[in-house]
Amino acid sequence: MNNVKKVELLAPAGSFDAFLVAIASGADAVYISGKSFGARAFAPNFTNEEIKEAVRYAHIFNKKVYVTINTLIFNEELEELISYINYLYDSKVDAIIVQDLGVINLIKKLHPDFIIHASTQMSIYNETGIKNLQRLGVSRAILARETTIDKINKLTKLGTEVEIFVHGALCYAYSGNCLMSYAIGKRSGNRGACAQPCRKKYTLLENNKALIKNKSIISMKDLSVINNLDQILSSGVTSLKIEGRMKSLEYVQTIVSLYRKKIDEYYKNTYSPISTEEDKKIKVTFNRGFTKGYLLNDANIKRTDYNNVNHQGILIGKVISKNNKKVTIKLYEHLSFNDGIRFKGNNEYGAYVNEMFFNNKLVKYVPKNNNVTLILNTPCNVGDNVYKTVDIKLQNEAKEIIKFFPLKANIEIKVDIKLNKPLRIELVCYEEKVVVEHTILTEIAKTPLSVDRIESQLLKLNDTLFNCSQIDVQYDNKAFFTIKDLNELRRLGISKLEEALVNKVERLDTQNHLGNISKVDLNNEIIIDVVVNSLDQYSVCQSLGIENIYFKDNYSDRFQIDLNQKGFIHNLGQFLCNEKEYLPSIYMNVVNDESIELLNKLGFESSYLSTEVSVDEVKNISKDYLKLGYFVYGREDLMVSNQCFIASSLGYEDKKCGMCLKNKYEIIDEYNNYFPVLTDFKNCDIRILNYNLRNEIFNIKRLINYGIKRFLLIFTIETEDEIIKAINLTKREIQR
Repeated sequence: MNNVKKVELLAPAGSFDAFLVAIASGADAVYISGKSFGARAFAPNFTNEEIKEAVRYAHIFNKKVYVTINTLIFNEELEELISYINYLYDSKVDAIIVQDLGVINLIKKLHPDFIIHASTQMSIYNETGIKNLQRLGVSRAILARETTIDKINKLTKLGTEVEIFVHGALCYAYSGNCLMSYAIGKRSGNRGACAQPCRKKYTLLENNKALIKNKSIISMKDLSVINNLDQILSSGVTSLKIEGRMKSLEYVQTIVSLYRKKIDEYYKNTYSPISTEEDKKIKVTFNRGFTKGYLLNDANIKRTDYNNVNHQGILIGKVISKNNKKVTIKLYEHLSFNDGIRFKGNNEYGAYVNEMFFNNKLVKYVPKNNNVTLILNTPCNVGDNVYKTVDIKLQNEAKEIIKFFPLKANIEIKVDIKLNKPLRIELVCYEEKVVVEHTILTEIAKTPLSVDRIESQLLKLNDTLFNCSQIDVQYDNKAFFTIKDLNELRRLGISKLEEALVNKVERLDTQNHLGNISKVDLNNEIIIDVVVNSLDQYSVCQSLGIENIYFKDNYSDRFQIDLNQKGFIHNLGQFLCNEKEYLPSIYMNVVNDESIELLNKLGFESSYLSTEVSVDEVKNISKDYLKLGYFVYGREDLMVSNQCFIASSLGYEDKKCGMCLKNKYEIIDEYNNYFPVLTDFKNCDIRILNYNLRNEIFNIKRLINYGIKRFLLIFTIETEDEIIKAINLTKREIQR
């Protein structure tokens, strides 16, 4: 395996401290976000100055920094975004992670050689998606988390870098296609403010009767494939990504260091599964239960946990007695002062260990297989299980990394000191070489300095980020020079070496294979597009003279769309080059002028705007490049998922149970909102519809005045009368 290009280990950092921990723990690259435009808006994130400093540290240690701009960007933000992109480019950031097509268009205009990675939010999962990224000049695809290893084995052979998630949180919805948080509370997941509705509790109704009550039926377990890295690494992926920019320092340190260890073992042919103790470390830092996910084809029923949505920690004991505030626990694992614990019985209660007694003595540590007595105000009962959710030892280890940072990058120093030649120092670090010289040495030394003395001066690197691993002094014992000369040259050499390393960044002027902006016939014809869910609905729409009718299979079938059947598309994987008959849907996330311009270059003549664009915001969006459409009536899919909670609720290990063909399903949230549930039996996809019926029909005239040419109506559970009323109202408003 010596000739095999090693995979990149990519770590998360939500703060500068987490960044330092990631670098020290063995990450090859770290992904971070600035204060704006990142999908984790509630993480501390990085100031511009911290981004530049992170790049400095990373490049000195031969690591990379990727910055996320993985949200949708509105027109009024483009000016700020341009300034930000310019700053990142000048700061030598290695790549930008992008969701919005418009951001790709903008980067290519500003800095064609700036490396772009397509975010998982772009939902890239097939060969067509990869080829379209190549057309756009995008260097790397961060695949949708629904992509299986069999598919990945094929995609890595297409010439584009492939990055996959291997550890951390999973979304319930198809990557980049969740509108639920925005629909419920106007907190957009596409804008970094997801309220995590997938972690809430719901009641599942089957034919109006409760099948599952008040359970977290759409809460995914966390992904972990650390014990299956041999399968992953043999696929040819470029980068393994760990999720967790909202996670703790000890999470970053533990997960990154263990994946580092296992990756290195793989390339040394010594790979083995993690030990029991390593498994405990992983679980105590953060876990919602683990699954191999879609990546390694875990069974449908194994991908979710209906009962637990938060960090579960590890089981460490059981309550065996309780007397007022005194709680005695039989320990299965050790317990330390300041550890975080959780009691689980009929209820759950959390606490930190502040007072603990062992053999009637106040202590700070109790080994496993002993009884410990805690003084707590926390309610709990005899028989409750006790879980450790914070391990103070791991927490302190992560803090120690920061305390003793910076690390030192190894350099080689070679110095030539010869009469009638310049005093010359050569510094080498990670194959980067700099040479600095002093004036020609013409004077003969009366008392030449010893080689040991010369070396001791050159090795004074304590105030730098470097450590000398090898030094070679070539001195003729004749030339005269001063210690001051040597010190000045050392400082100059270190400064130039650091500058060279920091500024060393790969830039790829990748060719995009797009046409120029083409002229589109922007006539005044107004078009009605209708999506239906049944043949009966189709017949009703047809009888009312609607020409553009699309079936829901063509609307929601993400992974096996028939490319010979034209219709709505939702991502780059669903159209071939210059297929004008395709119509970008509300799920293409078009919210700005730049994305509209790019779709024009891709050959489209029309596109629908995102549902996150309000009627008022439509006014400010360009109508020069495409016939734009707006969704005015119906219930959109808030989530579409390949995880079937119907099958798992009924006890089926996997899908294809067929129950969705026989019954009607709904889910109810904590606010008593009823969400209709539809299914696509071909793929066993779950479709969670908006509980609110969207109705913007009475804004049609205003939208026409703003330049909108197409209007979308989505019929799912509507009756014949409701369909007739909606279509007739739409026609009337268009003609008014």
